Amino acid sequence: MKDKTEETAHSIKMDLGSGCCSYSFADQFTVVSSKCVFGDEILTVSSEDTKEVFLPDGSHVWLNAHSMLSYSLKFNHSRKVRLTGEALFDVQPDQGRNFVVETDNITIEVLGTLFLVSDCGESSKTETVLESGKINLKFNKSGEALQMKPNQQVVYNHIDGSTIVKNVNATDYTSWRKSSLIFENRRLRDVFTQMERWYNVEIQCNNSDLLNTPVSFTLDEEPLSETLSILEQITSLSWKKIVTR
Repeated sequence: MKDKTEETAHSIKMDLGSGCCSYSFADQFTVVSSKCVFGDEILTVSSEDTKEVFLPDGSHVWLNAHSMLSYSLKFNHSRKVRLTGEALFDVQPDQGRNFVVETDNITIEVLGTLFLVSDCGESSKTETVLESGKINLKFNKSGEALQMKPNQQVVYNHIDGSTIVKNVNATDYTSWRKSSLIFENRRLRDVFTQMERWYNVEIQCNNSDLLNTPVSFTLDEEPLSETLSILEQITSLSWKKIVTR
C-alpha cells in the first residue's frame, strides 16, 4: 500500500493566479486508535486512519479519522451510540429494538440499514447520507423529524437551522470505507473537505471560482502530490510545493 502522506514537507502552497490554496500537514498523533472503558461506557477513538468497530449486536461501524464513538456497557439493553466526527453504520436488524445514533445536533433512529453520519465540531453543518434501508432523522434543537430514503442526503445547518434534502449517489460518500474516494460532479470545495481527512492535512483556499468547480475522479492510494497533479489536469489549478520546517 502506498503511503498517502509520503511528502516530507509540512506545508504545500498552490499558486492559482488571483487565489491560492495552502496545505498544512496536521500534527501527527502518537496513537493510531484506542478502545477503553470509561465509567459505564466503552469509548473508541480513531486518529489518523479509519477504524472498523463491531458492536455487541453485530452491527458494523467504520469510524473515519479523528472521530469518536461511545456506547454503554449495557448496549444490548439499549442499542444507542454517540458519535463525534464521521462514521458509516451497517446496522443489524433487530425487531423491537431500534438502533439510535446521537450526535450534538441530530438523532437517528433505525431498524437495519447502511448510512453515513458526519457531525464534526469545526463545521457548521451536519450531513447524513442513506445508502440502503430507511431511517428517521430528528433535529435535536427544533425536535422536527423526517424520514430518509436510499440515495438521499440531508444537510443540516445548526447555525441558522436550515435543511437541504437532495438525491445523491450514496456510494460517492461511503466509498472511503473501501480505501477509495469517488467524486462524481462534486464541487472542489467538497473534495477538499474529504481530502483533509484522507491525507490528514489542513486545506485553505481563497479562490471561490475554483472552489465551486465541479470535478469527477476516483482516488485510491495515490500520494498527495499525485492527486494534485490529477486536479491540475481537470481544473485550472496550478501548484508548487514549498518546504517549511
